[in-house]
Amino acid sequence: MRAAAALLSLALLAHPAAAQPIASPAIGTVVTWNAPGAVWTVTGSDAAGIEIAAAAPGGARNPLRIVGGLFPSAEGGHDTRFDAARLATLPPLEPGRVVTFDAEETGPDGTARWFVHVAVTARQTVEVPAGRFDVVVIEHHRRGTAADGTAAESLTEWQVAPALGLPVAMRSWRLADGQQQPTLDLQAVEIRLP
Repeated sequence: MRAAAALLSLALLAHPAAAQPIASPAIGTVVTWNAPGAVWTVTGSDAAGIEIAAAAPGGARNPLRIVGGLFPSAEGGHDTRFDAARLATLPPLEPGRVVTFDAEETGPDGTARWFVHVAVTARQTVEVPAGRFDVVVIEHHRRGTAADGTAAESLTEWQVAPALGLPVAMRSWRLADGQQQPTLDLQAVEIRLP
């Protein structure tokens, strides 16, 4: 498995992130994350987005839908409605590219309303346990009203490997009282292609 991950890493490094659009990941691709039990399996992939069967620590299974390889539009029983045509204006994925839109997220607890700011902040090479990857760093900053009616703000950073079509690292923070409070820090430990 390590040899396969090394070959995948070398193949992805051969193509700079700036030169590529985000690929559609192969159905059956499995990403194992550094949190025990956290695994993504690609179950569908087309021009409209990527479908992921996401296993979370503790064995919970949640569907995840990612639009354009960039933005989660459904996660863990939540459905996010937004103007996908606005998000489609973000490419080419070069640092400094930004798009904003309003979003409404409906889930078991009710409806949250967000102002979303998606930005490409960098191109870089990162090393995670699964290997070395050229990535584009994409930030999702959202601010608005949570389902319980309280003000909320969060920032999520995805390090997306365009040749793979998936993030290889993700970090999130909840923003409260002028402080960033970490809520997520995931790195790909293993990536298995079908």
